[in-house]
Amino acid sequence: LRRPEYVCACHRLLRDYWNEAFAETARRYGEINVPLYVIWGSRDTTVSGRDVRRLARDTGAELAVVPGVGHLFNQAGPQAFNEMVTRFLQEVG
Repeated sequence: LRRPEYVCACHRLLRDYWNEAFAETARRYGEINVPLYVIWGSRDTTVSGRDVRRLARDTGAELAVVPGVGHLFNQAGPQAFNEMVTRFLQEVG
């Protein structure tokens, strides 16, 4: 996670992931009929706040914005991430 090559590889994967084929799939997100939870770090430079808010709106997902963290919050703060996911699963369970 701390190696520069890792970060570069992640950015390349995400750049390729957010293409027109993905956008076509994303247009159908409103058809999802299960509870969804989106966790986004306020310092995420990979996925914009505008995009994540649109994703949450289009899917009806609950959105949690975590201040001061970036894109890989689940790896940088796994305990906090797991607690958030566990709370969400208990609430919708």
